[in-house]
This record gives sequence, structure tokens and C-alpha cells, in this order.
Amino acid sequence: MASARDERGALVLGAGFPNTGFVGYPLAQLALGQQGLALMVLYDRLSWLVPATAVSTTIARLHGRREAETSRTRLQRLRVGLANPALLAAVLAVALRLAGIDVTAWVEPLGRVASEVVGPAGFFLLGLVLPLEPPVHGGVELRKAAGVLAIRFAVAPLVLLGCGVALGTDIPKAFLLGAAMPCAFHLLILARVFDVRPQLMRLLVVGSTVPAVVAVVTTAAIR
Repeated sequence: MASARDERGALVLGAGFPNTGFVGYPLAQLALGQQGLALMVLYDRLSWLVPATAVSTTIARLHGRREAETSRTRLQRLRVGLANPALLAAVLAVALRLAGIDVTAWVEPLGRVASEVVGPAGFFLLGLVLPLEPPVHGGVELRKAAGVLAIRFAVAPLVLLGCGVALGTDIPKAFLLGAAMPCAFHLLILARVFDVRPQLMRLLVVGSTVPAVVAVVTTAAIR
């Protein structure tokens, strides 16, 4: 159990937010073909019903050292959670839909521009924030990181499978693969911006991405 605020935030982020896009899409296609890719896209989109960026940003702000002085009271914590561009955009979109206002003609061009700009810009930011210092992790921290990886690779898909059994429905293999994806890349940016143990987050992202890619590629090659 993490005692420090920033360490707790890093572990929660690593356990809770898988990379179902940049890593999930190609691995799903490699392992399960075009149908698997389509289902992974669906899984990825469903996870955005409550925007993952909004939730993860709120967690990072509440647990980061840079926000520690401004998030002591419940009112301040609520303000941190609500003052979130991604969350506000989602609320606005739902409100427009409920009001019957169609903004498709305005949004589609913005979506095309965003797909061409945001992706490269995101990887540029990823390169800027990636810690370059040599890794220094104690035994306790490594055990906590191992716990996060166990959640990512085993507990998360088992929980999803258990929900399917409880509800009497079949869970597609692509969904189980999505639940077992490594830690999301954008967590590295949040860790640097809000000072949420960047080196620990680097360990979680790299330590989960490399074995996940190797495992799927190896399995596909053997099969």
C-alpha cells in the first residue's frame, strides 16, 4: 500500500488506464485479425463514455505534488475534478445531444484536423516529458510496480470475464485483450506535468508495454 500521495497516484493511474489505442489496435489486429481490430476499436471507444483523459487528469491533479497545496478541502477537490477541459467538452456534447442540436457539420472537420495534429503532437510531448535519468527503484517500489502489472495483465481481464459470467454474456476475446493492455502512454505526460512520480510511471509504462508486445507477437508467430 502506498503511503505517499504521489506514489499512490502513479500506482492508481498505471492500474486503471490501459493503452487500448496506439498499442491495442495493432496488437488486436496481429492477434485476432480484422474482426479483432474492429472490436478493439469498439472497446476503446466505449471506454471513452466517461473520457479517460478527464478521469486520469483529475487523479493526477489530486495526487500530484504540484497540486497538493490546492486540493486539501472537499470543495477544492471538487473544483479540481470539474475544472477539466475534456470533462467539460463531454458534458457539453451530451447537453447538445439532449437538446437536439446537431453540430456534426462543425465537428467532423475539427475531428479530421485533430487526427492529423494531435497524434504527432502527443508523441512529441511524450518525448519531451520522458525521464532520461537512470532508473533507480528500491525493492519495495518494484514490488508495488509488480502489483500494478499483475492488475493490468491478469486481474483486469479476469474481472471483465467475471462480469460476463455474472451477466450471462460472452465477452469477445478482443475485449479481454483490451483489458489486459499495458499502461497508457499519456500517463507519462500527466506524471511529468503534475509531478506524480515520473520515474515510477516510466517503469510502469515501459515495464508493461515491452512484455505485452513481445508476448502477443510471439504468440502470433507461433500460431
